[in-house]
Amino acid sequence: MKKDAPIIARIMMEGKEDGSITTDFPIECAEVFMLLVNIWINPLLFGRGHEETVNRLHFLQHMMRVLGADIVSDQLLHKITERHSDIGGYCSDE
Repeated sequence: MKKDAPIIARIMMEGKEDGSITTDFPIECAEVFMLLVNIWINPLLFGRGHEETVNRLHFLQHMMRVLGADIVSDQLLHKITERHSDIGGYCSDE
């Protein structure tokens, strides 16, 4: 959190300068993003399956857009879900 959130916040501030990010809270958005990605989205911490985790990723994408920090692309979502599927990072849906 101490290492990655400031990097993301700096990127968001740069995006704010060029107009690609519209949030008034780049630091806070970066911290919330990191918390959600590292804890709330983690399927192993919540014992959830692939579909529910994908839904949470889509919610994260939507939330970041609403906050004015559109940093979660469809390509990123695909890579994350593909990676976790390959390494068995999901709990069984059954």
